[in-house]
Amino acid sequence: MSYSLEELRAQLLYQIGALKEMVQYKGGQLNHIKPHGALYHLATSHKGVASMMAETLASIDGDLSLVGIYESEMRLAAEKCGIPYLNEVFVDRRYKDNGQLVERSEKNAVITDVEEGISQIQKMMKSGQPIDTLCVHGDHVKSLSFAKSIYEFLKE
Repeated sequence: MSYSLEELRAQLLYQIGALKEMVQYKGGQLNHIKPHGALYHLATSHKGVASMMAETLASIDGDLSLVGIYESEMRLAAEKCGIPYLNEVFVDRRYKDNGQLVERSEKNAVITDVEEGISQIQKMMKSGQPIDTLCVHGDHVKSLSFAKSIYEFLKE
């Protein structure tokens, strides 16, 4: 789907606003927003989309954290807007040399071996890359074993 920045801003205002109200209605507090799928990938590399997203989030609630990968336009935009940013690491996805995710349409973009996923996290930790949150996708058969293994690894 193709949206102008203003159309996308309107969609984000509506969706985030509605989500925030639903969470508050149930007695909770919305703490972060993580774009999904194609929007996530677009915002990591498109300065205009990332800036619009961070500005929209700041206009809704300046305390809401934006979640994304470290090497991204989203992080830069969040910093510029003064909103919190959570650096996300994907356990079950491969990265390009520039820090961006390998597109799922490419061969071997998804890591299916739990040990390889843990090894990837260990390398990132040793490199000093900031890690605030981990993502394990729930759409493959090893998701549960990934999550359990990562939990055990982090406990150690």
